[in-house]
Amino acid sequence: NVIGRQGIQLQCRAREMDGKTLNVDLNQYVEEAFWEWSHAETCTASGKLDWKGVQDLCVTQVERDGAFLIQMIEADNDFGFALKTWDVTWLDFTYSDTLPNGNRVIMSVEIDANDKPVAYWLTTPSSEIMFTKRQTRSRTRIPAEQIIHGLQYFDDESQVHGVPGTAAAILPAKNAYSYEESVIMASRFAVNQFGVLKNTIPDAVDEYDGPKDAEGNYIHPEIDSAPLQITAMLPGWEMQQFKPDHPTQNHPAFKETLDMNIAVALGVPYFLLMGNWKAVNFSSSRGGLGEFRERCQSYQTFVTNTLCRRVFHAWLRAALLKGKIKLSRKDFIEIQNPMWQPRGFEYIDPSKDVATDILKLQYRLATPSEIAAERGKDYVDQLDRWESDKKLAADKGTD
Repeated sequence: NVIGRQGIQLQCRAREMDGKTLNVDLNQYVEEAFWEWSHAETCTASGKLDWKGVQDLCVTQVERDGAFLIQMIEADNDFGFALKTWDVTWLDFTYSDTLPNGNRVIMSVEIDANDKPVAYWLTTPSSEIMFTKRQTRSRTRIPAEQIIHGLQYFDDESQVHGVPGTAAAILPAKNAYSYEESVIMASRFAVNQFGVLKNTIPDAVDEYDGPKDAEGNYIHPEIDSAPLQITAMLPGWEMQQFKPDHPTQNHPAFKETLDMNIAVALGVPYFLLMGNWKAVNFSSSRGGLGEFRERCQSYQTFVTNTLCRRVFHAWLRAALLKGKIKLSRKDFIEIQNPMWQPRGFEYIDPSKDVATDILKLQYRLATPSEIAAERGKDYVDQLDRWESDKKLAADKGTD
């Protein structure tokens, strides 16, 4: 819901000398070069993730780990640039120090007097030593200019690590899992058919030949619940009736309450998270999706400002130095501030929503480019397609 099927896409907006007309040729030239780099074989050092895959991974890591960690490196490809993703466990939370130059290292993040990160100390995690050929732990200092450490600052600007988005849902999820596990065990117990052998002979204790412990005492039998299970009882013991009442009539409502707690903690509509649409009508879905989409759009802005902007600027410099793209000084300055087009969201009620867009246009409450952007489309590309389709239809003799 944040990144979408095409990812957050580069939309250059360089202009001509008049400052008003878009420089279509320059914009298309840079966009096509960036698209060529965005494939997996050049985008990442491992060759596994393309540009969209990097964006997806960043959102996953922010929600799961509290932050994402990416290093921008010089690479042996046509652009001389690639991304290397790191797990945040490489930032050792136990490493803190005060350096001779006065900088402080707080949980492996080196900051200056203004709390600005100046370097990151990457320490080999214990898992790397356990499952790879590494024998010892090493600590490497990497300047902050090479590192993108993406986290959301909600509590304090001086914080150096983020809080996982799933943190608030851990306890509700644990409660839901434990309850559901108990219900499943009780239900399995209820459907199993098993029997108990009870010895009624008065002196059976002398005749009982059951298992004994090291001191010669009889070991009390454990009654397992399994189909056709037969368990022998010790003499003098009696089986009391046990009838589990699961699943009960209150189970669906109680399970739904637990799931709602998880959804609230994650900030995701319950019906969307659990796929339970039985009690959803048009009004409730519109309200729930509207709030959720607003949160996703805020998340898109975070990814754009934290990840996309820094990667583009570093990529552009590297591509120029490598000679893959050629720009004049003016074009280089003009191309520095592109827009980023995230995924849009389709209409909830198309007939009414389209009519609303038409009214917005008639009363000048919105522009065509704004309406296109809400759907995740680039207005310039949309006009180009219109012209292309009109020309194609004319060539085919179709109105």
